[in-house]
Amino acid sequence: MKIVIKRQLEKYGIRLNFIKNLWYLNSFDIVKKLTATQNPVIFDIGACDGSSIYEFKKLFADSVIYSFEPYPDAYGRLAKFSEQYSDVHHYNLALSNNDGFMNFFVNKSKATNSLLKPVITNSFVDEHAVPEEKIEVSTKMLDTFLAENKINEIDILKIDVQGGELLVFEGARETLKNKKVKIIYAEIWFIEGYQGQPLYHDIAAYLATFGYFPFGIYNMHYRKDGHFLWGDSIFYLK
Repeated sequence: MKIVIKRQLEKYGIRLNFIKNLWYLNSFDIVKKLTATQNPVIFDIGACDGSSIYEFKKLFADSVIYSFEPYPDAYGRLAKFSEQYSDVHHYNLALSNNDGFMNFFVNKSKATNSLLKPVITNSFVDEHAVPEEKIEVSTKMLDTFLAENKINEIDILKIDVQGGELLVFEGARETLKNKKVKIIYAEIWFIEGYQGQPLYHDIAAYLATFGYFPFGIYNMHYRKDGHFLWGDSIFYLK
């Protein structure tokens, strides 16, 4: 029956491929399969209003989650959402490469907020990343946070900070060097969306120096001309 359907569709220029085990196309399913424990310690950096917490809790009901969001309005929603979980901790912080304060750009679409100033991409991103105000937010290095809270290991490190990913990794040098992170799930860009932001190859090269290598790339977004914009990548220890 499959062959008949395929031949009929191919007459109209449509080709179907029947693939089994499609788990490897879903990034969260891959995180589930790569995680060795059912009660992982998860760091959600750039948690926004908590949607990723919901996804992680569906995968790991007994996980302990540390979530970070610097923008006050989003943090308020995150704190409210987290009330339903006793093992979700939330912090009004930006993780970066220093302990102190940094400027934070608030844009038209709050999902595009960043420690970095947005630039023109000639894509649909531009209408959302229109700067509206600049505020000051508290920052902390991941190395510092782990030491202060006596946390020895992170099973899943999720990062979605709109171009500031390398800043987070630079502030986690000791953590990465000592292999305290098992899986990294990070947003990655192939075109400059923010001033001075690193691209995918920069992130991959930096993580490789600590023994972390790409498992795959998922959830790709494209410009109208077909150019890659951004997606998500999973890195793991070889």
